[in-house]
Amino acid sequence: MLLSRERISEALRFCRRAGRHETGGILIGRYTQSLDLAIVHEVIGPPRDSTAGKTWFRRGVEGLQEILAERWSKGRDYYLGEWHFHPGSPPVPSLDDEEQMKALASTAEALCPEPILLILGGNPRGKWTLSAHVYPRGKFPRQMTENRPTNSPDPVS
Repeated sequence: MLLSRERISEALRFCRRAGRHETGGILIGRYTQSLDLAIVHEVIGPPRDSTAGKTWFRRGVEGLQEILAERWSKGRDYYLGEWHFHPGSPPVPSLDDEEQMKALASTAEALCPEPILLILGGNPRGKWTLSAHVYPRGKFPRQMTENRPTNSPDPVS
C-alpha cells in the first residue's frame, strides 16, 4: 500500500479532533495495473452518523455513497477499505476489527474482495504508529506494513 505523508496527516487531524475516542472512516484510491499495490488517494473521515467511545467505533454511512459515486465518475477511484484510530493503544486489530473486515471481504455487495484496514495507534499529537492489513476473501488476513514511528520520513509502502 502506498500512503503519502499528506494522507497520514489527514488521518491524524481526524484523530486529534476525536481526542480520547476512537474514530475512523474509509480509504479511497486505486490499484496499480498489475494489481499488486493499492494507492490511497483520500482518507475520508467519520460520516456524521458514526458513533464512538474510548474503545470502540462504529462507522456510519451518511454521504459515503455519494462520495464514492463522485470519485468513481471523475477518475475511477474507489473504495479500498477502512481506517481507524486506537487512542493510547498499539495499532493492532481487535477481534471486532477482524470480524468486521472478514465480513466486508465476504460481502459481494461491497465490491471489495480484499479490503484494507489501516490502524493508527498512540497519541496523534505525539508518538504514534500505524499498521495496515489486508483481508482477502476466503484467505487468512495479513499485515501489509511494518509499524512506522512518527519520524518515518517515507510514505508507508
